[in-house]
Amino acid sequence: MKIKLILGFLLLTASFVTAQQQSSPCAHIYEARFEKSTDAARPYVAVLHYDFSKIDRQANQVKVEILPIEDCYNAEKGAIFKPVVAFEFKSNDPSKGQLDLDHLQIRVKCFKWRTLINDSCSSEWNYYSFL
Repeated sequence: MKIKLILGFLLLTASFVTAQQQSSPCAHIYEARFEKSTDAARPYVAVLHYDFSKIDRQANQVKVEILPIEDCYNAEKGAIFKPVVAFEFKSNDPSKGQLDLDHLQIRVKCFKWRTLINDSCSSEWNYYSFL
């Protein structure tokens, strides 16, 4: 009986470890990050640096969703949102580059953002503040 229990436990542990090693289908195939602009004349510009070169953009739709937050005093826990703004990267767009986002475009001082591939594979929500 002990042998069956031990074998069952080992089988269960091995299957759990195997399941943990399988990563998300979109993990580590792209890079995207927002940084503050280094241009002193444009202090309220967020710069999205991206590298989608490992993604087949003929077969996959890539976009960055921005969720403007109106109550920035709550930081990433803000709960008053404006409609989502999406930037879609078409197959003929550069696979590496940067995109400037002025706070006047979304009319808020902070936002959450994430990257989506085919609307099924997404990154975690990230927080950015122009302040």
